[in-house]
Amino acid sequence: MSHIKISLAHWALDKEQLCSIRKAVFVDEQNVPIEEEIDQRDEQCRHVKAVLDSGEIIATGRLLPDGKIGRMCVKKSYRKHGIGNKILRALIKLAIKDQHKIVYADAQLSALPFYQTNGFIVTSDIFMDAGIEHKKVSFKIDNKFIESLAKNITDRETAQLIVREMVQSATQQVLIYSHEMESDLYNHEDICESLSLLVRSNKRAEISILAHDTSDAVRNGHCLINLAQKLSTFVHIRVTEHSVTRELSESWLIVDGHAYCRFINPQRFEGKYEHYNRTRCRKMQADFNELWEQSVPDITTRRLNI
Repeated sequence: MSHIKISLAHWALDKEQLCSIRKAVFVDEQNVPIEEEIDQRDEQCRHVKAVLDSGEIIATGRLLPDGKIGRMCVKKSYRKHGIGNKILRALIKLAIKDQHKIVYADAQLSALPFYQTNGFIVTSDIFMDAGIEHKKVSFKIDNKFIESLAKNITDRETAQLIVREMVQSATQQVLIYSHEMESDLYNHEDICESLSLLVRSNKRAEISILAHDTSDAVRNGHCLINLAQKLSTFVHIRVTEHSVTRELSESWLIVDGHAYCRFINPQRFEGKYEHYNRTRCRKMQADFNELWEQSVPDITTRRLNI
């Protein structure tokens, strides 16, 4: 099986593929009436998707504003590979971001083992929905679970994976503090595609990149520089001037004020990631803003013919 990426879906852009998967699973396989499968709540929901390298979406799920998980499905030929687990985990992460303490779902009886394996508990007797037997299940999001999402990073592969996941999950703000725009971490087309999608889906999006030196990035055609040239209203690159900031050895990525990745030694990919720590992120944002005010716009990255 080719590489599978789990990321935030955007209903306006992905609606056709998401609906196609849901119709194949719920309507064609399970005989759910189409008028019950399609409702008016999708535009209010947060959606996630599993995507192949080809761009084909093979799984999806949604989170309602009240914390209800639903419409989880995987294309038939891609089942039994743990994709559903990854979709569910991504939805729980969205719920944490939305500050839900509990998520719940209406689980078909055949899906109960799946939810129970992922820590959900049954909270109701059997009831019928669309002609199928269900039970309600719920999952408590406590501090212990949130802490379990934190990771110590010690290698390039883990660092790249976490950076990708963080950028793909962004809905409002991405702050990057770096030495030379760390090509191993950020100079990847899927990173730039995710940031471009963020801007297209949210006209209030903010992408701020602070670097000590951009000369190598400019010379090597770093994709973030190309992105800043094309989307200069949303993507801003500045460089540090003061020696005190240049002596800082760390590199940071902060997303939406709740998730951060802090590399103590960027060259060796040593650092820490936390999916949800608003207190730590507020402190890092304050430090970032202070450094930003001491920096200057990087004129070289704004030239269109480098």
